[in-house]
Amino acid sequence: QFSGAAPAVAPSPVTTAEVLVKTGEKLRLAIYKEGNKVEMRATELPDGVEEKVPVDAGLMGELDQADPWTELFARTGVDPGPPRRIVVSTKLGEQEVPVGPRGTSVLLTAYRYSAKRFYMAGMDLLSQKMLNLTITEQNMTPALKAKLSKCSDDRSTFDALAAALTLNASGDALTLA
Repeated sequence: QFSGAAPAVAPSPVTTAEVLVKTGEKLRLAIYKEGNKVEMRATELPDGVEEKVPVDAGLMGELDQADPWTELFARTGVDPGPPRRIVVSTKLGEQEVPVGPRGTSVLLTAYRYSAKRFYMAGMDLLSQKMLNLTITEQNMTPALKAKLSKCSDDRSTFDALAAALTLNASGDALTLA
């Protein structure tokens, strides 16, 4: 993390925001930098304890270099645990997939917050509509839960999630089949 010597003055955050994250919680987020090291400090509102979330070089490389903090905040959520903790989602994969009921071509990116929480970001390649879905313990079907429990890696998890998706009747939102 940051150097062991206590600074004479507490470091100031590079940026801060209060965000309603994709997993449904409201968080106060702050980014701190020391040299090339980046740390996010996050607090679940209204009265959570501040947690330090490391941001490694690999994650920084995945983010939009022109505006990394907006994307980092968008990928932050809560793993209900136990123990409950604030996390940055892991990108499982990105691929063009057919989505039912009409086999619509969607460029789909899947992110994992925990074993039961995911975010699906898609774009209908024909209409260019953005199609997003948060999957949590509240809306996960028993069938999807069973399939995910058998997944051994990111690829199989992505495939199970993609296979569970369908478009609503108007074709403008992802839902679970």
